[in-house]
Amino acid sequence: MLCNGRVRSLGVSSWRDGRPVSLGLQSESELTMIMSGPNDECASFAMLAYLNSRTLTAIHAKIQHVHDWLDLICGNANTPAAFTSLKTLSLNIANVDYSDEWAGIEGVIMFPNLSTLEVTGAYPFADDMLFRGNGSTIRYLHLPFKTIAANALEKVGILGCTGVAQMKQIRFGDSTEADK
Repeated sequence: MLCNGRVRSLGVSSWRDGRPVSLGLQSESELTMIMSGPNDECASFAMLAYLNSRTLTAIHAKIQHVHDWLDLICGNANTPAAFTSLKTLSLNIANVDYSDEWAGIEGVIMFPNLSTLEVTGAYPFADDMLFRGNGSTIRYLHLPFKTIAANALEKVGILGCTGVAQMKQIRFGDSTEADK
């Protein structure tokens, strides 16, 4: 009932008793922004984002496991979503080991119109999926220091993409002991 076409933006954060908030929303509702808090159940937010992939312009999510990431990009299906209206993708990836690498989905352009990409915490992406098709649109980039320490951007060819020189801001997080 909450998202029956009238609500365009949804942000939920639960601090009460430390219990996560779980949303029972499982349908397309033409949301334009979704934001999850630090204690929220990622699966329900990820599914809602997947179902609204064509209308979302901003996603702010905390991702704690590879299955949370897969829920976001593939839902309950094996078909990845195309977030064609998405301008801002902000991911806080927590509780992921430094050496973890999440396999990408080859050949799919999922975020073709991103202008802001922010990844904090860990950087487990083993391919260029976050950057594919949006080299001319990204203007603001913030990534963990791991992308430099592990040479992650060079390994997947991001630095050679056209449009990289057109970015307005590139920031990297502080180095950690693992980066050294």
